[in-house]
Amino acid sequence: MGSPEVLTPYQQQEKAAQEYYAQKDTRPHYVSGTPPGYQSTAGQAEVQTADARRERTVCGLKHDVFFTVLAVVIVVFLAAVLGGVLGTVLNKSGPNNQPSPISNGSIPSNTSSPATPPPVTAYQNSGISLLVPAHSSDELPAFYFYFQTAEGAIIEDAYNSTLMHVSSNSTLLVAGGAANGTPIAATSWFSNGHTTRQVFFLDSSGNVMT
Repeated sequence: MGSPEVLTPYQQQEKAAQEYYAQKDTRPHYVSGTPPGYQSTAGQAEVQTADARRERTVCGLKHDVFFTVLAVVIVVFLAAVLGGVLGTVLNKSGPNNQPSPISNGSIPSNTSSPATPPPVTAYQNSGISLLVPAHSSDELPAFYFYFQTAEGAIIEDAYNSTLMHVSSNSTLLVAGGAANGTPIAATSWFSNGHTTRQVFFLDSSGNVMT
């Protein structure tokens, strides 16, 4: 057997230092990039984040957009249904709100119905004329109406200013002997406190008569 190695204190310190550094990781350090033999987890994290984002969509839309569109569709649908229901209810209740018809042809007492004027029988091809008096007053009718009867006479009807119907006993015979179908013209003027009316027509000979 050999004798044990005897080291000086300096040699002992140097040996201890070598053993210390031998136990440390002497692999090279890299400022940027991934050293050989190591696997980076950054790419895996990005893939997981992208997958998570894709999982947050519904029907190809983001969660917020999807639920907003869904809420709008629901509101429109409810509004349409409510409008249809209200329209049906109003249509059903509408006829009930109509005033009841007047039975037996009676008229409410708060309204007045003018008397129906008697029928006017005129010549088939009669000329007609309408005259408003030149001077209006309560004593004068609102207007005068002229026509030719089947017998050839020129008739004047006076209409009052309230009901616009023929005044009582107002039909006057203006002239006879007029040609059948004669044109009729009428005029009025006010002079010396009096209102004058004048009617023009043709006789059977074609003469202008008044």
